[in-house]
Amino acid sequence: MATVAYLPAWIDGANHTLSSYGKDPGLGVWTVGLASWSLTHAANPFFTHFLGYPAGVNLVANPGFQFVGWLVSPATLLFGPVAGFNVLMTVGIATSALGAYYLLRQFVPLWPALVGAVFYGFSPFVVAHGLAQPGWVFIGLPPVILAVAYRAIVDPSRTGVGSGVLLGCLVFVQLLTSSEVLAQLVVVAGLGGLLWLAIDDRAGWLERLPRMARTAGVAVGVAIVLAAYPLWMFLAGPGHVAGPAQPGLARFSADLFAPVLPTSLQLVGPVSLERSVSTYVPFLVENGAYLGVGLLVLTLFGVLRNRRDRLVQVSAIMAAACFVLELGPRLHILGQSTGIPLPFAIFEHLPFLQSLVPIRFSLWPPLFAGIIAAVTIQRLCERLQRWGKLRAILSCVAVSLGALVFLVPRWPYPMRQVNAPPAVAASGIPNGAVVLTYPVPRSVSDDAMIWQADTKFRFSLVGGYFIGPGPNGRSSFDVGYDDVQRYLLQDQAGRSVRASAAVVASVRADLQSSGVTTVVVVPVGNHPEAAVALLSAALGVGPRDVGGDAVFNNVQPDLRSLHGPHRRREPPAVKLVAP
Repeated sequence: MATVAYLPAWIDGANHTLSSYGKDPGLGVWTVGLASWSLTHAANPFFTHFLGYPAGVNLVANPGFQFVGWLVSPATLLFGPVAGFNVLMTVGIATSALGAYYLLRQFVPLWPALVGAVFYGFSPFVVAHGLAQPGWVFIGLPPVILAVAYRAIVDPSRTGVGSGVLLGCLVFVQLLTSSEVLAQLVVVAGLGGLLWLAIDDRAGWLERLPRMARTAGVAVGVAIVLAAYPLWMFLAGPGHVAGPAQPGLARFSADLFAPVLPTSLQLVGPVSLERSVSTYVPFLVENGAYLGVGLLVLTLFGVLRNRRDRLVQVSAIMAAACFVLELGPRLHILGQSTGIPLPFAIFEHLPFLQSLVPIRFSLWPPLFAGIIAAVTIQRLCERLQRWGKLRAILSCVAVSLGALVFLVPRWPYPMRQVNAPPAVAASGIPNGAVVLTYPVPRSVSDDAMIWQADTKFRFSLVGGYFIGPGPNGRSSFDVGYDDVQRYLLQDQAGRSVRASAAVVASVRADLQSSGVTTVVVVPVGNHPEAAVALLSAALGVGPRDVGGDAVFNNVQPDLRSLHGPHRRREPPAVKLVAP
C-alpha cells in the first residue's frame, strides 16, 4: 500500500523524486545522502562542513534523521541519494502502520489490529508529511515504545532491567530519527501514564511500582549514555542554536474544524471544503489534522459503547488532549483567531519544548482513535457472531470500510526528474572545491544540495537550506548568506542586479572571505545572464562553458590577479542555454 504513494519513482527510475510542497524533499535527499556518506567514511554524522562553508552546520539542530538514513544506506550506495530518499519515505509509511499494529496486538486480535494500524500508518497526518518530511513519516517507533512500556508494567515476569535497556535503545533511535517526535512522545507518555494511574486500581500500581521505577531508571540511564554526544552537540556544540528552532511556530496551528475538513490530499471530499481548508491552514504539508467523518463517528460510537473499558477511556481522553494541543496557544475557528488561550501556550516558555509545532500533535489522535476503533470492531464482531460468523465478519468489514473511505489519499504523489547539471555531472567542479551556485540553495530552490549529494559530496557549498545560529545565537535560516548570495537571489527572483562599483566590490570581498574556489551558474531562474555579468565584472574574467552552464573555476587566483600590475581584459560572456 505504501508503495502506491511513490509509484512513479519506482517505475520511472532512481532519479525521480517528489516535486511537491516547498523544497523540503531536496533537504531530505541531501540528508539521506550525507548519512550514507558519513557512515562509509567514518565521518561525524552530527556536524558537517559540506554546507554553510566555512562555518559548517550542526545537524542535531536540524532535521538530521541519521538513523533512518543509515537504515536505507544500501539503497543509497547502490542507486544514489534520490533512490534512498524514496525508499525511506515508502518504508516510513509501511513501518508506521506496522508499529501501530504491534501496539494494538497487545489488546485486540489480528484483524481489528490491522484496521486500527491503517488508521494510524495511513492517516492524513502521514499523507500530508509524505509530501516532504521523512522525520514525520517514519513514526512507527512511538507506538512500539508505548507497547514495550506497557508490557513492562503489566507483565510480572519481567524484571525491569531488560525492558529498561530496550526502552533506552529505542528512545535513542527515536532521537536520531526525529527529536521533535521524541519530545512529543515524552509529553504524551507522561500524560497517558498519569491518566492510567488515576483510573487503574491503586493497589495494583503499588505492587508494580518497584519494577516500574527500575525500568524507568535503566531506560533513562541507557538513553543518556547513548545520546551524550548528540545532546552535547545540541546544547553546546559548534553551530548550536538557542531558543525555538523557528520563529513564529504558533502559526502552524490546527483549526477547530480541521478534523472534518478534508484537504486536496484526500480522494473523497467536496471541492468546496478543500478550498476552504486551504485558507484556514495554508501549509498543506503541515495540515494533517483531518480525521474524517467515518472515523469520528466510529470513535464516538466506540467511546459510548465501551465507556467502562479502561483502555477506551484513556484513549478517548488522550485523543481529546492531543487535539487540544494541536490547536496551538490560541483557538482558531474557521480561520479566525478568537484570542482564547489554550494549554499549548505553556510549551512556548519551556526549554526543549519551545520548538514544538502545535499542529504536529495531530500525529496522535489517529493512534488513539485507531485503538478505540479496533476495540469497537472486535466487540462488535463478537456480539454479531450469534447471528452467524459470516454475517458478523461482513458487518465488521462494512463498518471498517465506511470509516476508511473518507481517508483514502489522492496518490501517487507528483514526481519530477532530478539530474545534476553538466557542470556538476561532467566534473566541471574540481574535487574538494568550495562552490557558490546559481540558483542559490535556499528553501525555495535547494537543488544544488541534491547535486552535491548525487556526486558523493565532491565539493562544499557556501550557504544552503539549514538552521544555524544568527548574530544573537538564536536560530535562523539566513545564516551563511552574504551579499553576493543575496544579489544572486535577487536575480533569481526577477530583480536583476546592476554591477555597480559598490556591488562589485562587495561581491569580491564576499567571494574572498568565504573561500569560494568555483562558481557555477545554471540557466534556471529569472536572470541567469545577469548573474553571469555580475560575477564576470567582479572576477575580471568571463566563465567557461560546460554543457550550457557557466563555470568560474579559478575564483581565488582571479581575485588576486585583480590587484596585480596588469589587469586582464574580460572575454565575451558565455551565452547560457536553458535546459
